[in-house]
Amino acid sequence: MNKFETITVMRKGEKTYINNPTKFCLIGKGHQGAVFRVSYDRCVKIYVKEKYCTREKYALKAAQDYNIVPIIYEAGSKYIVMEYLTGGTLADYLLQYRTFPEETVKQILYIFKMMEKIGFSRIDAKLRHLLMSKEGEVKVVDHVNSFRKKHFFPVDFFKDLKKINLYDSFIDQAKKIDQEQINKWKNQMDNQA
Repeated sequence: MNKFETITVMRKGEKTYINNPTKFCLIGKGHQGAVFRVSYDRCVKIYVKEKYCTREKYALKAAQDYNIVPIIYEAGSKYIVMEYLTGGTLADYLLQYRTFPEETVKQILYIFKMMEKIGFSRIDAKLRHLLMSKEGEVKVVDHVNSFRKKHFFPVDFFKDLKKINLYDSFIDQAKKIDQEQINKWKNQMDNQA
């Protein structure tokens, strides 16, 4: 048994409870589980329910060849050991610098295109689920619902950008890179309004 397998994560109502008898540092938690750093280059996500682990494992495996998600090293019935991404969230980066580097815009467009190509029904990510390495590489995490929720364009991503007043900046740059994709998303947004 790995030491991290002694960690339990439970959910009661709106609260997540963690019992961590190890020295592994908690780096994040949500509705489906909690993430702990287990080495300099790896972390483990411990799930509340096996079904959440199964769903995320399936999505991560489907996306492994596209370099848009963390690398999977090991998986069990209620845990996945994956690549630890240094840096921070795209949300933190954008709040600090208030601008989008062109390379980041390109990567985000690529991520959403690959999600569609893989067959995800949720072509979306919250800013806090887009992690940016110190080298500027962007990957997306939290895929429990990638094949369950239906977002055919980045709804939450655009809402998050609007909240921090960077929606127009992203769209202006994205138009220069892929006008066709932006027009498609704008049409889908207009149809939902």
